[in-house]
Amino acid sequence: MNSTQKRKILIIAPFSKPEMTSWLILRAFNYVGLSVEKFDYRLLAAEHGIEKMNEMLKAIVQNLPGGSVALILKGDWINPLIFEGRWDLKRVLWFFDFDAYQPHNWLRRTGRWMTAMFLMCYPWVEQLREEGVNAFYLPQATDPTVYMPMPEVKKTCDVAFIGTKKPGRGEILAWVAQHFSLEVWGEDWQDMDFKPGKPAYLEDFCNACARAKIIINITPSIDWPIYEKTFSQRIYMAAGCGACILTDRIPGLDEFFDKNEIAVYDEKYLMNQIKFLLDNKVLRESIGKAARRRVLMQHQYIHRIKEMFTCLGLSLSALRSSQV
Repeated sequence: MNSTQKRKILIIAPFSKPEMTSWLILRAFNYVGLSVEKFDYRLLAAEHGIEKMNEMLKAIVQNLPGGSVALILKGDWINPLIFEGRWDLKRVLWFFDFDAYQPHNWLRRTGRWMTAMFLMCYPWVEQLREEGVNAFYLPQATDPTVYMPMPEVKKTCDVAFIGTKKPGRGEILAWVAQHFSLEVWGEDWQDMDFKPGKPAYLEDFCNACARAKIIINITPSIDWPIYEKTFSQRIYMAAGCGACILTDRIPGLDEFFDKNEIAVYDEKYLMNQIKFLLDNKVLRESIGKAARRRVLMQHQYIHRIKEMFTCLGLSLSALRSSQV
């Protein structure tokens, strides 16, 4: 390996759909002045198989200049042996799921190969640290230039929900629909009489937020654990759109948004709280504007990239100069 080569950043992630989080993170790297090489492991696995994809990735990793950063996003098909002998690289995993009561075994195995592992599931961090993994908490975020207000769009409903059908959500939404006009956007709603019932991403997501007076957030709490400081990036996206968000109680949410930026409901009083917000347009608009201001200040992916690099002991300016 040529020691005079400039350090690189390699993102190992799926990029096949423009709404994927990996594109928002890639944009964040570009915003802070860093160039990135992409490796779409899912696309290549579909074309060549998982084993061949890992062989292709290993060849790339083994030729990275010393001090480079290899960042895996999710990456449950990645064999950590691709890093064998490359302890001079920053080997990083950022994992977004929180659908189990303890870290997946794949995370445990892979974590031992990583310089650092970043998790959005807060309690998993301590569990993995106790097992010797250099784990950090790093939640998701949004890009407020992608998920942004659409003030020209007219309101078409009282309440909207954006998200996949999960046990318990349909029952709450059916209850809401008995009292207020409702739009539901997302996957797997075919068996329920909700309109439009289709997914909303990117501009369609912004449009869905703009059409509704209130965006309701319902944690998938029946079949998923409720974790402290752990929630979907849809909250950040809707906040970036300037939506008036009404959410169920999420432990630790107040560390990210205060009561003037996101409204919280108790299920027993949900209908009363929706009516109160519908009767107070000025309050709804104030909540939405405050939520977007908070995103701009603290919850962009550029903020998360800087937090990550601080944990890694890396200087953004040094990496910029190394790529010249």
